[in-house]
Amino acid sequence: MATYKEIHGTNIEAVASDPSNPVEGQVWYNSTSNKLKGRAFIGDSIATGGNYPQSLYQAGSAGTQTAAIGFGGRVPPSSNRTAVAAIYNGTNWTTVNSMNSRRSIFQSSFGTSTSAIGVNGQGPPSPPPAFSTAVEEYNGTNWTEVASTNTKRRIMSGCGATGTSGLVAGGLNDAAENQVLTETWNGSSWTEVNDLNTARSQSVGAGTITAAVAAGGTDLVESWNGTNWTAITASPTALSVGGGTQTAIIANAGSSSDSSVFIYNGSSWATSAATFSTTHPSGGFSGNPGTAALFFAGSPSSTTNVTSEFNFGTGATTVTFTNS
Repeated sequence: MATYKEIHGTNIEAVASDPSNPVEGQVWYNSTSNKLKGRAFIGDSIATGGNYPQSLYQAGSAGTQTAAIGFGGRVPPSSNRTAVAAIYNGTNWTTVNSMNSRRSIFQSSFGTSTSAIGVNGQGPPSPPPAFSTAVEEYNGTNWTEVASTNTKRRIMSGCGATGTSGLVAGGLNDAAENQVLTETWNGSSWTEVNDLNTARSQSVGAGTITAAVAAGGTDLVESWNGTNWTAITASPTALSVGGGTQTAIIANAGSSSDSSVFIYNGSSWATSAATFSTTHPSGGFSGNPGTAALFFAGSPSSTTNVTSEFNFGTGATTVTFTNS
């Protein structure tokens, strides 16, 4: 086996403090801390988390990677709906109190794992499933029916920091036509505000009631400033699963054939080097903007209960070598 010197042309250097400008692959011994260190590249990664309680798709979702909630969704056969809700703690899912009505709420949801809103969707009777106007709020323990939206729609893009402030945009009406309608939620009622420029459904919503992005249904992306929607940089493909903030989005196309993760930084889109081993079309999403995300369930060729944890890499980073 070749030695470090034979590979790099020098022995490992002993230094009193870490180099100020180490290059990738460089290794040194810090004699002050008595640690062997080096410069390594740490890229994006996707790990498998605990399985969701049911194999389903089109569930509502909210929260972060380590404090997420999933609720509702479609279970086999495809015309059936569920009211089941579950909380993720970063390792496992735990079933909590169910919603009041069985619905598929895909993307029409927002908030946190203890303050979430599930908006409209589709529910029984089936077949065919009926459009629902129900809106439910989760307070960390129970679900409560609150005021309905002004217009009946489903698979809208939803976003909001908590269950008391958010917005939904686009969606499908009874005639399966894409919509431009936008409504904001103040914790007690819905208000119609200015429309999207491009009608869309089954799309990603990211941000807050005053600073949001709607991406998906098409590659055209729009930004919301609290008053108006403005077209911004188009996405590499039409997206349908994801979220984040106006300047930090993690998303996926939401098809069984696309395992890519797409990243938006407020001005441009990039494709992560990390890819899914199990795709999550029409799956659930919860995320920490700019750092981590959780994708769960979905229906590739058949429904799945797989959970995927996406983490941003740190790039070139100084690491400490251990014997563990």
